[in-house]
Amino acid sequence: MPSVPAPIIDTRRDQMFPTLEPSEIERVRRFGKQRWFVPGEPLAKVGERGVGLSIILSGQVEVTRYDSARRSTPIVTHGPGAFLGELAQLAGRPTLVDATARGPVEALIIPPDQLRALLIAEAELGERIMRALILRRVGLLETGAGGPLDSKGFVLTGASTDGSSRLLETSVRGVFAIGDVRSGSTKRVAAAVGEGAQAVAALHAFLAENAIQPVRFAQRGASDIRVL
Repeated sequence: MPSVPAPIIDTRRDQMFPTLEPSEIERVRRFGKQRWFVPGEPLAKVGERGVGLSIILSGQVEVTRYDSARRSTPIVTHGPGAFLGELAQLAGRPTLVDATARGPVEALIIPPDQLRALLIAEAELGERIMRALILRRVGLLETGAGGPLDSKGFVLTGASTDGSSRLLETSVRGVFAIGDVRSGSTKRVAAAVGEGAQAVAALHAFLAENAIQPVRFAQRGASDIRVL
């Protein structure tokens, strides 16, 4: 029998959770603002809009996710020099993890627009940060953190999640699943297109209800891209 690949969190943990040197933190201070958190205060909550990248200056932050049975499972505990976030932080999208201060915490909060500026201005450091954000998103997808799955591995949505009234929404508020990946879907292209149209309408409703504005950004030499 073929061997099962090891989870990416085991094979590339150092790249997923790098620690910034004090000199590197000083280089990026201009992009963010310091904030203090009391013990037990959340820095991020599943389904809520991310505030950006959080670099831990002092204290410890515990990061957890929900598994397919909706149990809270630890991922990592960040200490000084580590940073909290994944690809959702680039666009201020709903986060897929919970992050809680284990004691008094001081952090440098870099909002999405400034994070994009940092990635451009600090190319070498930005590459390390971007690699970590990508690997973290891949790791979350490996574990099914986007929402619980059915017995065949398809994503549950709507009433099947026991937490969403929207037809195509997963258990994570603001995260939708359509097409072949969705439990109970008709595995046809036309059906997926129709679900896509429904998901766009539901997403706009979610954004309006939560007063979230779509993020628009442009890259030189390319057309504008709208990120919802």
